[in-house]
Amino acid sequence: MGKILDRILEKKEKMKSMDKYDENREKFKEVMGKPEIKISVELPEGYENRKKEFLELQKEEAFLKDVSKSIGRIVKKHLKKKKQ
Repeated sequence: MGKILDRILEKKEKMKSMDKYDENREKFKEVMGKPEIKISVELPEGYENRKKEFLELQKEEAFLKDVSKSIGRIVKKHLKKKKQ
């Protein structure tokens, strides 16, 4: 019984360490890396039956490239507006 408890506690400590690592990594990226904005994309209305295909898009290089180009244009447009 003691071994099981030790394993559970050990796993909890590893999870805490990973959470702390992720938090520190994000802080480092914020300070040293390029600034970034995270955007959530919801499944469009009427496409509820294509949930699996929708979720697979996040792994497709062509889709990610298209999204990056489109978002880049939108960001530039909005930043230009704010400059004026």
